[in-house]
Amino acid sequence: IFVCNLELHDPDRFAEICPGKQRIGGQKAIWKALDHARQVFRAGSVVSHLIVGLEDVEETRRGIDTLLEHGVVPLLQSFRPLPGTPLQHEAVPALEDLESAFLHLYAALKAVPFSTHRLRHMGRVLTPMESRALDGSETSLSQRWADSAVRHRFEGWMDGLRRRLRAGNGEGGEVRLDRRPMHVLLASESVPFLAMGLLALLALILVQSSPPDGLDAGGWASLVIFLLCLILWVTQLLPLAVTSILGLALLPLLGVMPAADAFAFFGNPAVFFILGAFMLAAGVMQSGLSERLALQVLDRFSTSPQRLLLAMLLLPALMACVMPEHAVAALFLPIAWELVRSLNLRPGHRYAQLLFFALAWGSIIGGVVTLLGGARGPLALALSQE
Repeated sequence: IFVCNLELHDPDRFAEICPGKQRIGGQKAIWKALDHARQVFRAGSVVSHLIVGLEDVEETRRGIDTLLEHGVVPLLQSFRPLPGTPLQHEAVPALEDLESAFLHLYAALKAVPFSTHRLRHMGRVLTPMESRALDGSETSLSQRWADSAVRHRFEGWMDGLRRRLRAGNGEGGEVRLDRRPMHVLLASESVPFLAMGLLALLALILVQSSPPDGLDAGGWASLVIFLLCLILWVTQLLPLAVTSILGLALLPLLGVMPAADAFAFFGNPAVFFILGAFMLAAGVMQSGLSERLALQVLDRFSTSPQRLLLAMLLLPALMACVMPEHAVAALFLPIAWELVRSLNLRPGHRYAQLLFFALAWGSIIGGVVTLLGGARGPLALALSQE
């Protein structure tokens, strides 16, 4: 539920009673927020309170109608002067005015197309549970559920799920609503979870099956773990780091090796060598030295298309000799994008493809020249020494 309180419909009275809000935008800012919220939240979820008793009751009724015209649910609050506040000397609203405003509200809500049952606890003085003490009647199960804390929390979860499916994460500062039916959105979001469930079931079936000739149970289980991690790495159903830790955890769980032996691989000298290489690369990249060097070399050797392409191949290869190849690729990727945009190359242009292929192959070639280029060399060396 989105709440932004208008409080008073009369602009002059609003400026008098709410000088702080008036200074930071006044009613214009409130209407802007309410209209924007109506584009994001579902019908019946945008709410604004009006205070009965601080303006003429006719103005309050007009405020109810105006809010409904904007698709906003109006709720009424009776003014209560509190001691020690600037409004402590204001008169309490007459019962006739309260009755007139609430009757107008109920009649107006009957004519709107959206449901307001979820807001009953926000606009009533007595809940059904409390009214039982007055009329002696037992509340029904539906009334108990409507006013229970569990139901409110469940509704909050469901609203969050609907907003997540409709609007996503709002990346880039722009909200784009997906108007497809909710069951279609749920089905599309559940595909990765179904795929992971099927993969887990398939892996369990393979582990329980008889191993091929020449493999014992431990070797067969380790091969299944490798295939499972390979599929998860390629499809990225899970983050790469989570998949790596999952493979390490499955080794002792499936009885391939003891947990102490499995986690002892973290003490391999190759791991610390790779960590050191990434630390050095992070320092070079954070200082801007690598990007400045790359731009200067490209500026000097980009006098012709052939020389630019050759520079895009050789420069990543040279830098990957002293930096991890993944860091080099991440460094040159935005540079390549900017080159493609500045040359006004259309999508699929052959020269644009050549630039990206040169970047990729240059990073790969340089990454296998020295041990600093990636994790494969140090790990292979450590395994060969063992």
